[in-house]
Amino acid sequence: MEAELMNLESKMERLQPTTNISEHSTTLRIALLVADTPPANVVEQHGDYTKIFPEMLRKAIALSGRNIKVEWENFDVTKMQYPSEHSGFQGIILSGSAASAASDEPWIFHLNEYLKQLITDVPECKLVGVCFGHQLIARAMGGTVAKNKKGWEIGLTEVQLNTAGKKLLKTNRDSLKLQQVHQDIVTYSPPGLEVLCSSNLCEVQAMLKPNHIFTIQGHPEFTPSIVEEITRFKEKAGSLSPELANEVYQQLNVSDDSIWLAKKIMEFMMGGFIEEN
Repeated sequence: MEAELMNLESKMERLQPTTNISEHSTTLRIALLVADTPPANVVEQHGDYTKIFPEMLRKAIALSGRNIKVEWENFDVTKMQYPSEHSGFQGIILSGSAASAASDEPWIFHLNEYLKQLITDVPECKLVGVCFGHQLIARAMGGTVAKNKKGWEIGLTEVQLNTAGKKLLKTNRDSLKLQQVHQDIVTYSPPGLEVLCSSNLCEVQAMLKPNHIFTIQGHPEFTPSIVEEITRFKEKAGSLSPELANEVYQQLNVSDDSIWLAKKIMEFMMGGFIEEN
């Protein structure tokens, strides 16, 4: 493990963004840290995270009306794969995972150490965490993660933006409807990250350090169809009750704000949130 961490330190010394992204840039280079593979029924219909996240940003860019090309490079962090010393990115996205961000499995321990160094040594590189990614970034910065005593938060969920959230995201919205699939939550948000919003089951739904870190508990990359397939998988496996699964199915036709939030992720990586009219 010590040898691996020394090698990681060597890589981190050279992991610098190749370009300073401005509002008028047309190319965005992103490293996707893949922390899991979705269930087979999801992969069959929608692809894995290396397909799902690019599709999310494609829709966000279309909504923005901007001419932006996104270049992706994928790294399987469950196999301790990280950007090499020759890579340069404007942004890094850490995906969700069925694994617990509170675990000390070797790959999670190693990823936690990587994040600590990345956050400290390369602040120019924007870091986005989704679900598991949100939780592990909180842990890396001194926060805590635990299983939610209130149980699963799954399916379409209303999230309330607080005053800081509306100001920092530059929006007048009071709430968002987001897709969720998680049991773990951030139980203590670390210093340096501002909590933006909360739900009835989870107080820390998103966190922000301007121009550096943006984390989200929900899944803006998940369409209702993906959530439906994940719910069916978990119901069949016995980890979700039929009653809770049915609540998810009943809301599949309700529109959500996933692409709006994906657009905010794009703005964050491009240099800053845009004021809404």
